[in-house]
Amino acid sequence: SCIVLTHDPSQPRVGMEVIDLATGDRTVLTPDAALSDMGALSRDGRWAAFADLSTGRPSPILVDLETDARSPIGVDHFLVFDVSDDGRFVAVGDAPVLIWDTRTKTTTPLGAMTDTAGVSYAEFGPAVHAIFTTRDDSRVRRWDATTGTETGSWPGATAGRPALSADGLLLVGHWGTPTAALIDTR
Repeated sequence: SCIVLTHDPSQPRVGMEVIDLATGDRTVLTPDAALSDMGALSRDGRWAAFADLSTGRPSPILVDLETDARSPIGVDHFLVFDVSDDGRFVAVGDAPVLIWDTRTKTTTPLGAMTDTAGVSYAEFGPAVHAIFTTRDDSRVRRWDATTGTETGSWPGATAGRPALSADGLLLVGHWGTPTAALIDTR
């Protein structure tokens, strides 16, 4: 599955949908998405998170795509980075990035505000408590989503979106170049 932004040029709004790449089935998440919101989809395609603007202010929502159950995320922000594979954690906002725990209904900031200011992307790893961030300081950082503590840092990557394999390899594209960094985070 993938998340796409949809736009009818005759309308002032941008919509957001999930498309099942195997069947072509489409699920409308919202007709009112933030253009700057990338939305988030768990690796297995079960969970989606996005910022809904239909209320007039950014309201991040977590959706169980198997049941269409929708739960508000307790943080008002237009930027939703990622949702963990089990649907427990959602990464939203920046300066700092906040991790919303859907079980406890609490947020945990990743590090001090200066540590996550200007984060370009945040992506949960296969181990659901690990989240990786990139920004323009050419470092990838790994954080514990439950405590907000930095647990690793690697140089040599730009602020591209990280892609993680199950065995701990991280691929980060370099902005403005046809190159990428492959980082062993094990």
